[in-house]
Amino acid sequence: MKKVLLLVIAIGLSTSLWSQNIIPCYSDEHAHELAQKHPELAKQYEQKRQELFDYASNHLPAKGKTEAAVLTIPVVFHVLYDTPYDNIAKSQILEGLRIANEDFRRQNGDAGNLRSIFQNVGADVEVEFALAKKDPDGNCTDGITRMQTSLSVMASPRDRVKGLIQWDPEKYLNIWVVNSIESSSSTTGIVLGYANFPWWSAAADGIVIRHDALGTTGTGVYDGRTLTHEIGHYLGLLHTFQSGCSPGDGINDTPPVSGSSFGCNLNKNSCSNDSPDLPDMIENHMDYSDCPNTFTVGQKAVMLAILNNNNYRKNLVSASNLIETGVTNPPACQAKANFTIVEEVICEGETLNFIDETEGGDPTNYNWTFIGGTPSTSSDKNPTITYNQAGVYDVTLTVNNAAGSSTKTIKKAIAVRPKWTPFHAEWKEDFEKSSLLSTDLTVASTYDTTKFRITKIASSSGAQSLQLNNFDSEEPLDLDYMIGPNIQTLFGKDISLSFDYAYAQIVGNELDRLRVLVSTDCGKTWTILRSFVGFTLRTSSSPVTTPYAPGFGDWKTSTINLSGYADKGPILLKWEFKADGGNNLYIDNINLTSGNIGIDENTLSDAIDFYPNPANDRVTISFGSELNTDVNISISSISGKQVLVHTALKGATTHTISGLNLPSGVYMVSFKFDNQRVIKKLIIE
Repeated sequence: MKKVLLLVIAIGLSTSLWSQNIIPCYSDEHAHELAQKHPELAKQYEQKRQELFDYASNHLPAKGKTEAAVLTIPVVFHVLYDTPYDNIAKSQILEGLRIANEDFRRQNGDAGNLRSIFQNVGADVEVEFALAKKDPDGNCTDGITRMQTSLSVMASPRDRVKGLIQWDPEKYLNIWVVNSIESSSSTTGIVLGYANFPWWSAAADGIVIRHDALGTTGTGVYDGRTLTHEIGHYLGLLHTFQSGCSPGDGINDTPPVSGSSFGCNLNKNSCSNDSPDLPDMIENHMDYSDCPNTFTVGQKAVMLAILNNNNYRKNLVSASNLIETGVTNPPACQAKANFTIVEEVICEGETLNFIDETEGGDPTNYNWTFIGGTPSTSSDKNPTITYNQAGVYDVTLTVNNAAGSSTKTIKKAIAVRPKWTPFHAEWKEDFEKSSLLSTDLTVASTYDTTKFRITKIASSSGAQSLQLNNFDSEEPLDLDYMIGPNIQTLFGKDISLSFDYAYAQIVGNELDRLRVLVSTDCGKTWTILRSFVGFTLRTSSSPVTTPYAPGFGDWKTSTINLSGYADKGPILLKWEFKADGGNNLYIDNINLTSGNIGIDENTLSDAIDFYPNPANDRVTISFGSELNTDVNISISSISGKQVLVHTALKGATTHTISGLNLPSGVYMVSFKFDNQRVIKKLIIE
């Protein structure tokens, strides 16, 4: 066993790490801070750790040998959120736990990527993690607590969040999920997580992790393995680059490395003092590379020694503790039905995924009701439903278990738009109707209950406008949006969008943001057309400290050229507002116009005719006289999908198309010649 230097001296932080904007792990720095705060304990704890490593080196499990039983650690996630955005969903927590379990059991999909030179040391750690089902008072739980607190931001000082809530660390692995984590005064960057080593005080025991570093769904934006890495520290592992080439991390089968690795350089060999001289094990979960996939047999020995030692974490995995925390023989806890919808606006014939987010207990039965959906009911946990008819529909979920049932209904949860609107590229909305329910608009709020609404407080013309009561917004970072109707622009020309807006700041430095976006795939993806932020959004020349109501001179008009979408319709338009503590927003007089819609007025247009029309499988086109140029003919469905292409040759007076074999409906026939285009309607019976 390589000699391990005193932790508070041999922190071994790589200079390349601190040059990065991302600080993957802060455990070493955190341990250094604890050592400075408790110098009398540092030597004692280092001695205990060295004894543990010496024990582990003499009890290495044989390759392929399994233990008597897989050890299970009860886990509780404390979600400490600043805004609803970082109050992450249960599904994201479960995803993070799934990744950690697969990594520790070597069931991860990339385990086979471990290079052959290291295959003999790759290990199934035989440790798993399960959400607790009983809290410290013996009450039902799903192993998740939630608390809104400003301490979630920068977790400053870092361990203060642990004082808000902590379950007995001898019975539970506490994981605090926060908005962000403070780095030290000498470093800058985004800290993803840190853990307490097992030889430090139980008062601060556990793992702190950023919400976006947990899992890969929801808000997760990293590789999802920060939790795997931090649990390694929690169970006694050091970084593989801990003290550079000498002595390394104290474990024989992890080659020494001079510093942390980023990227995935398979040729890297930063130390040559080991025998045999092995390349850096960038696949190790305790490095920082982009391709981790393994723990080693030696690392497994250290972690199992921690879990089998009375002075450390043995009680965690004891049979009695698994019963006490509800991991074994879990009680039937009352479930609270909840779910999320992947999309809120779709078009006819499209499908939606519904994600169960039930908390409090594990359902044994799911009963979904989807008005307007196909199927209209489902017993799946996460069903996929198709909506074939335009409309606005409710969704209901009822869950059951031995403790009872719970139901949640979301009214008007789904807005299904027609695949196409009447053949035009015009839309006008002056908000003079009695309510938004009588329009083709969809409004939603991401976090709070404040949404766009029709108001009589102010307008740029007429009596009403659209208002967002941002002054009284319940959440400072709320995201509200309004989506217009599905507009057919395929044959439009010189298309232009204009709208009036009014907004005021309260102090003068708020960064409220209004964006106008367009979608050509019914809301699956969006492109930004225009963005207004802070002072570029305001129309009032000075801050307004009371609820803002614009005067006539406060309104501004924005005009956006949409001619580039004439051949990409139908389109959806979205107005998206992100709050930052400013005042109210107003929108009025939306106008989408086209300088040339549908059929060109020219002599050839007047001369062209179809017979028969309506047609079946054959139609003849008459041009009225001989063509003096070739004419390209294309037939498209009313939704814009091209279904047939023909060419009428110069000199022809008629052109017959046989074998149409088209479904009944209205089709648009386009004739292109000499840089001109004519559009005619064709009806198929």
